[in-house]
Amino acid sequence: MVNRQFLLIFLFVTIAFSFFAYQPIDVVIAGPQMTDLEKFEIELKSIEDSTGIKIKYETYSDIETYLIENNNSDVDIAIIPNPQGVTNLGEREIILSMDQIVSKETMESYYSKHLQEITTSNNSKKNYGAFFRLFPNSLIWYSVEKYEAIGSPKFNSYNELLEFTTNYSIENKDLWCLDIESGASTGWIATNWLEDLILNNYGLEIYDQWSKQEILSSEKSIFNSINNIGKLVFTENAVYG
Repeated sequence: MVNRQFLLIFLFVTIAFSFFAYQPIDVVIAGPQMTDLEKFEIELKSIEDSTGIKIKYETYSDIETYLIENNNSDVDIAIIPNPQGVTNLGEREIILSMDQIVSKETMESYYSKHLQEITTSNNSKKNYGAFFRLFPNSLIWYSVEKYEAIGSPKFNSYNELLEFTTNYSIENKDLWCLDIESGASTGWIATNWLEDLILNNYGLEIYDQWSKQEILSSEKSIFNSINNIGKLVFTENAVYG
């Protein structure tokens, strides 16, 4: 059975091939080093076998920066780890908007309005990207057995969570695990924590000012919110990761 990821890669590789009127040479796809790169390359090989197109996948630690610094590169399709990076490249006119290469009907058949809006620039109102896979963030996974062993605590506030963490952190028995490493996008998972703290403690008005860069991260409300994350992360013996 051909999975959806294969269909989307197939769609955009073949569209790019015809759009740029390639001769039978490499189509270059550039992106990050993936944990499942081997499986991805198997799917690319399937596309090669189906179309006769030769595909080369090049990995970069920071593909967004590479494209900015090498605007005349041979990259045909780029895999950008985060939507903001996509709109940033689009607004700089480094990448094409989707309406230049894919019909509106095709986009709507594969993507909901919401998914299209995520990679649409607020300035140009153009969509510059299409997802071929999604990683939800801020999901909390836990061992029920271990959670029950510490009393199944319920926290009504972030301060209660911090207090519990301080009181029950034991060497070599970390309460929490925090993984925010993601190559050039390291830290993006923590942004949801920061947004939640800003909204809960300072309200929508401050959040909107910050998201629109009307206030800096050095402003007291934002700085305090960042510092509150640090109180959890850097409590001794509290976090594995």
